[in-house]
Amino acid sequence: MSNISYPKYKKKIWKKQNGKCAITNVELILPNDTKYKTINNNYKASIDRIDSSKSYTIDNVQFLSATMNYLKMDMKNDDVMEFIDIIKNLYIK
Repeated sequence: MSNISYPKYKKKIWKKQNGKCAITNVELILPNDTKYKTINNNYKASIDRIDSSKSYTIDNVQFLSATMNYLKMDMKNDDVMEFIDIIKNLYIK
């Protein structure tokens, strides 16, 4: 597996996700965008390991919003989605 530090792999993942968060589907802003410093973390792109017990490889990373990455920590995507559903059911009736 290739180490994800290589920019071409990040570009491939970015294109695969259409520049959107893998969990929330919001459009993300990359650090090289002039808006990056002025927007909140819900829209800032952040690299996340899908399985936190494994290393940063092309088959184990995804782009998330910085907020979602912080929330997810070492949780699995399915666990995050379950948590989001719990919150949604509390507030959306």
